[in-house]
Amino acid sequence: MLLPLNNYDQPAPKPSVNNGLSEESPYGDWLVRLFNIWFYDKSPNRLRIRFFEGIIKNFLGKNVSSDDFGTKKCEALVIETDGSIEAVDALKVCGNGFTKAGATLFTHDFDEALQTPLANLYHLSHFKLPQKCMACPVREVCGGGYLPHRYGNNKGFNNPSIYCEDLLKIITHIQNHLFNNMSEEFLNQANVSQLDYLKIKRNFADFNEAESEETLELEHF
Repeated sequence: MLLPLNNYDQPAPKPSVNNGLSEESPYGDWLVRLFNIWFYDKSPNRLRIRFFEGIIKNFLGKNVSSDDFGTKKCEALVIETDGSIEAVDALKVCGNGFTKAGATLFTHDFDEALQTPLANLYHLSHFKLPQKCMACPVREVCGGGYLPHRYGNNKGFNNPSIYCEDLLKIITHIQNHLFNNMSEEFLNQANVSQLDYLKIKRNFADFNEAESEETLELEHF
């Protein structure tokens, strides 16, 4: 299950609000509905949905990660038919020739290709994040989302995902459903409490990001 491959320069189409989806987080609302059906489906043939399973495992301390969530490094490189070694091809959505870095099978080994700026940022995309993401209480689950979703011509990758509110809504919803199925005694012992989607939104409504070496690196692209 993948969110549409869009960014700030090419915003994702908004589903119709006539079906009860909010304008701010229509994909999050849709994911919440799907999760509720999936989570309470007790049939032996229930479909596996990696996106939901990964979020659940992260909340349970399994540290599951992929290129669109989590806190591990992204290890993929792409070899084009001409021998070019590039960052993941989904980043082509950021612009014509965007992934071209001059690395090839004939001139670079894979470790060298991984150190080209875009490939390295993708490799560390769940660590090199905007300050707003770094301050977010769901960062260790979300990981800033999928790198292509963070791009905009104005600020490069120094943006939260265009699906930030959608991710926040589904992640908090899943956490709260998990907690509702755990004993109060266990939650007290673990010293954890439910996340409040609306409270987190309010806290970040006026977030101001200060310029730093890290933000300048993200805006370089």
